[in-house]
Amino acid sequence: MNWSKACRRVADLYLWRGVPKNVIERHLHNPFSLIANTYDTVFKLFPPDKATEILEEASRILEVEEFEALSKATAVPSCEEVLQWLKERKIHVGVVSTISHRIVLRLLQKLELAGFIEKVVARDVLVKMKPYPDQIKLCLERMGCSQEDAIVVGVDEDDVRAAKALQMHIIIVLPESHSVIAELLDVKTDSMVENLNALLAFFNQL
Repeated sequence: MNWSKACRRVADLYLWRGVPKNVIERHLHNPFSLIANTYDTVFKLFPPDKATEILEEASRILEVEEFEALSKATAVPSCEEVLQWLKERKIHVGVVSTISHRIVLRLLQKLELAGFIEKVVARDVLVKMKPYPDQIKLCLERMGCSQEDAIVVGVDEDDVRAAKALQMHIIIVLPESHSVIAELLDVKTDSMVENLNALLAFFNQL
């Protein structure tokens, strides 16, 4: 995605709608983080119908950028192997995403991964996104799984905070840039692996 463009467009929307500039500036590094971390503020500043309208408009802005990026999307190496391993063992798999639900479904179809995924909980203005735990909790409910019998596999600090709010074990698959390692250690990640091959090796040791 064009992160800077998406952030700028959402920030402009929030400023125009009356969200304080100092609130927006704290989260300008990522458009999803900007929406997620200002959720409570937006609902405090505006009546529920107005706040929902603003969030829906922000979501539409992101969906345009997500759609443009869809054609460039590729699966992370070893993704299908990990999912196949889980499927063979009849382990429930759900996707929790800050991306639009329609885009997630299109992406899974494009990458031929839809058959491995039982439930998808994506961006919805009525469900708080990560770092809140609401999306993970909803996904578990839809799959009929308990928090005690599930683990979260994530990639960033928001994933860790959401999982830890539910007292769930989380494994972080490190992104290509390891600059986030210090941040992840600060929020007490349970386990870290270098890539999905390492994640599969980790699963095999359980």
